[in-house]
Amino acid sequence: MNMDNENNSQDHQDFKFPPEGFEVFSAPEIPEDGDENNYEVKETKKHIIRDANGNEIFKHESNPDSDWQKKMTYDEQNRLTVMESQKLIPGQESHTLDKFEYDEKTGEATKTGSIEFGQDAGHIYKELPIVEKNLGNGRVIKTITTEVLEQGENGSGKKAEKGTIITKTVFMKNGKWQGDKVTGTDDSESEWLAEGVKELPNWE
Repeated sequence: MNMDNENNSQDHQDFKFPPEGFEVFSAPEIPEDGDENNYEVKETKKHIIRDANGNEIFKHESNPDSDWQKKMTYDEQNRLTVMESQKLIPGQESHTLDKFEYDEKTGEATKTGSIEFGQDAGHIYKELPIVEKNLGNGRVIKTITTEVLEQGENGSGKKAEKGTIITKTVFMKNGKWQGDKVTGTDDSESEWLAEGVKELPNWE
């Protein structure tokens, strides 16, 4: 058994061996002039490694309800180019790969992502640059548009069909998240509210 499996089996007694085809990536070595932090907030354990420029290149968080990790790659301009995410909960393992391309003129990023492992493996999507609207008085609306390129296995039953356009509207007030509204061209619609918020703002 390698060290990665030993570490994860300590966090999850039932997670002694990752399922076939699922490779748990390990934390990288600390780069020269980089730093490492291990700490615990309430019941959440956090492990973060940064490069010499202060960019997070690895992050792992675990608590009794969740366990996930990410590793990131940046270009010479310190822009995020690749992010890999893994969910490590036994029976719910997944691996997602996101790649970012930047417009030479505007610097805006387009993200293309794919689920490499898990019940929704094969799901591929493209997220267009975020559109941000400042309405004044601390009110900001962010719009995120995602196109589904491939539905994938859809084992969760929650992934939209190929060609679906999903629009996520994020409401912020004085830098604090108020809630999200998500709509799709497949007539799907959902809302999420921050704690203490009774309904989404009507700012438009």
